[in-house]
Amino acid sequence: MQQEFLKSKIFVLLPDSLLENEDTLLLKTRKIGFLARIMTIFRIPKVFFYDDSGSTEDKQILANILNYLNAPPYLRKYIPRTSNLRNTAILTPIHSPNHIGVRYNNIDYVAGMVVESTETGIYVDIGTGSPQKISTSLRFDNRESVIVQSKNQDVSLVTQFPPSLYWHTNYEIISRTIEDYILEHPDSYVIGASKSGDAVTYSILKEIQQHTHPTYLLACGPLQGSFRAYIKNPDLIDKWINFIPNQGTKTVKIEEALHSALSLMNLCSLNLK
Repeated sequence: MQQEFLKSKIFVLLPDSLLENEDTLLLKTRKIGFLARIMTIFRIPKVFFYDDSGSTEDKQILANILNYLNAPPYLRKYIPRTSNLRNTAILTPIHSPNHIGVRYNNIDYVAGMVVESTETGIYVDIGTGSPQKISTSLRFDNRESVIVQSKNQDVSLVTQFPPSLYWHTNYEIISRTIEDYILEHPDSYVIGASKSGDAVTYSILKEIQQHTHPTYLLACGPLQGSFRAYIKNPDLIDKWINFIPNQGTKTVKIEEALHSALSLMNLCSLNLK
């Protein structure tokens, strides 16, 4: 049971065409697995995939694999094995808090799946072999996800997980524009990751850190073309930053740019202020 980690204040915006340059399901799977690892490492609470004309097939692959990776290994047996999941065995484990449990204020939290409901309670699979019986008057469907808490041998369902703690990354894949997502978060400070932005410096990061916004939106542009030209209203971006100045390669993959940007923002504790 690992100790708790605070959620980052950084949300991420990515194009739903993320997989279009990967020719095979194997390559797409590797890319999604690396993306999920990055989001977990930096405790990102939410990732939005905005409409960039991504194919229906690729969006289904994204949804299937991210849903599978988010589930604790001991609960994946309840997920239907679609053909999109056939290469997931090659991926590095995510090991997010919901996979291995969290202790906070002397309470242990674990993810579970309802496997049976009775008049007096439910039986929940929490990965310990036999399902855990929990007394409750509430009604649940079989295979409904729940969080179980235990303290001093007292086991019960969680009605509200501590809001400041990172549990896992939520992914949203809905056909909305990047402008829609930004406008839905008017209190956020929006950072556009772009090669044409200001070269990142410690001073720039400290300047951003002084803002009192509740969240930061880190937006990545489409795979092709200029981000500034792509977004209809560039003024929606509060700061354009080149997180990899003087790059040695002709192009930088979106997952490489994300890792660099989040590493630098984490260095200045932007996600903890």
